[in-house]
This record gives sequence, C-alpha cells and structure tokens, in this order.
Amino acid sequence: MIEFIKDCSPSVIGVQECTNNMAAEITEGLGPNWTFWGSGTAKIIWDSTKWVALDQFQAGLPYTVLGITKQRPITMLKLQSIKTGEFAWSVDTHLAVNIPNEEMIRQQQMTQAITLIEQRPDHERVIFFGDFNSVPTNAAFARSPATLGTDIYARSCRQP
Repeated sequence: MIEFIKDCSPSVIGVQECTNNMAAEITEGLGPNWTFWGSGTAKIIWDSTKWVALDQFQAGLPYTVLGITKQRPITMLKLQSIKTGEFAWSVDTHLAVNIPNEEMIRQQQMTQAITLIEQRPDHERVIFFGDFNSVPTNAAFARSPATLGTDIYARSCRQP
C-alpha cells in the first residue's frame, strides 16, 4: 500500500477507518517528513516539507439508529503551503452506512459537516476527503458543492 500511495504522489491524504497505529505505520512508510493528526478513525496525513499545520478542529457527526445516538468522526486541519504561503482546510470524515434511512442520515451528516466547515475562520478553501458511502449522484454527496457554492471533484486513487 505504501508504494501505491507513493506512486500517486500526494502531499496530503485523508484516511478513514485508520487507527493511530495504522497512521503511524503509513507515515513511517512514506518517510520521516510525514505526519498525521486526527482522533477516532478520520485522520489527515501530510508531508511536513510541503505543509505547515496552522489550526485544527475535530467533532462527531451524530446520528440516531433505533433510539441509540452514535457519532462519525470529522477532522479538520488548516494547512499552509510552504511553497506559496496559501492555505486550505483539509477535512476528513466517514459517513454512516448499513443502517435504516442511511441516505437521509448521510444528508444530515453532510449538512452538519458543512455547518462545521463554515464556522471555521478562513473557510473559503476546503479539500474534503472522506468515505461518503455514496456515489456522486446521490443526494448526500451532491449536497456539499451546492451548499458551499463550489464545484466538487471526486478522485479516487484505488488499487486495482
């Protein structure tokens, strides 16, 4: 997996279902300049020779199933480019799946995520990573660009 990530040559990665130990293994495999931040299973991994972390925020995106309230993590990290001085918020989450009314719940979670993003200072530039458990034509996924007034670009660098 490490070689595959290197072949994609990203400088920032959003990962889901990733423990601290797993993130440490990934950063170790990518090299000494890589680091990560995030709680739960949604983390941002970045190359510290290209980006400096300026601010961070994390929360849970709550949802209720059969009367039990649960949460999915959302991690936000404001990174500044060392090369250009420009910055952007990197956001990572993992939306609900395999539950009753999952599409409606994912729409609610996206609305919550957008609200949290809009509450961040300087929130105009956002890179949104995630396991949305959806496809670009589903309402939860399509909701984010319409609400934020921007275009969405879905790219996956998956192993065959």
